Amino acid sequence: MRILVAGGTGFVGSALVQSLLDDGHDVTVLGRDAGRIRARFAGRASAITWGTPDVSTLSRDMSGHEVVFNLTGEQAVGTRYTPGHKERIRDSRVKTTRALVQAFDDARGTGSGDAAGSALSRPRVLISASAVGFYGARTPGESIDERAQVGSGFLAELCHEWEEAALRAELRGVRVVIARLGVVLGPGGGAFESIARPFRLGVGGPIGDGSQDMSFISLADCVRALKFCMEPNHGLRGPVNLTAPAPTNGLALATAISRVLEKPNWLPVPKFALRALYGEGAEALVTGQRVLPTVLLNAGFQFRHPTIDLAVASAAVKPPVK
Repeated sequence: MRILVAGGTGFVGSALVQSLLDDGHDVTVLGRDAGRIRARFAGRASAITWGTPDVSTLSRDMSGHEVVFNLTGEQAVGTRYTPGHKERIRDSRVKTTRALVQAFDDARGTGSGDAAGSALSRPRVLISASAVGFYGARTPGESIDERAQVGSGFLAELCHEWEEAALRAELRGVRVVIARLGVVLGPGGGAFESIARPFRLGVGGPIGDGSQDMSFISLADCVRALKFCMEPNHGLRGPVNLTAPAPTNGLALATAISRVLEKPNWLPVPKFALRALYGEGAEALVTGQRVLPTVLLNAGFQFRHPTIDLAVASAAVKPPVK
């Protein structure tokens, strides 16, 4: 299968591309630096350079691909939200997604028509990332799933606009899956390395009293779930929560990291300190949601790391040296 991955050099994107290549797919990575893409995947993946939303060029490059993954987006959690940074965060998600969807109009690829291959079709599936931030801050202990309405706040509004941009591809006859990612825990980077760093230094602890809910997923399960969503036999469309079935809280996360790393868990991070450091950008760290993966479970997806202990253990494994 020919697959295009936008944002394929990020933490989740890189793992997805490697897995797709290992499965034998023909993968093209869309990014800003073709040399970096080729080096990252040892020349196994094709590279398309796309630094600005040039729709005509993207339409041509998209031709012949059956599935498109959209994993683009500048870091939005744990940063200070200045007006300029908010605009960059929004543009990297909403504007890029709108351009991707617009490119579906003119993209063509050899279809399954007559023997001469004259029947042409655009990519059939778009799997576009979003986040559980869509649900906004929730009351601790309140379980929600894909049926819940959008929350309030910058991240919730951003996710809603991001998703609406992707869903417009349905008007082009494309099956669209909105992958609402929880906190992805994996080795070699991402959220786990940021959270674990104080523990490695011997000064780890939860944020505040640790009561805030946390919806997580291991990197391995995240990649497997993304591939599960693209398979036509599952027929998934619309929002799909990519979160483990046993949400946790900040205290349990800190306890699991402490246990796996064999480091003390004794120095809580005051919420006021994070708010002083990041301002509005701290809200995603000091609040949370208890999000359940109802759609995935009903479709028969099986998690390898359903609990925080298993997910943290999988994230603490040192990645192979390349």
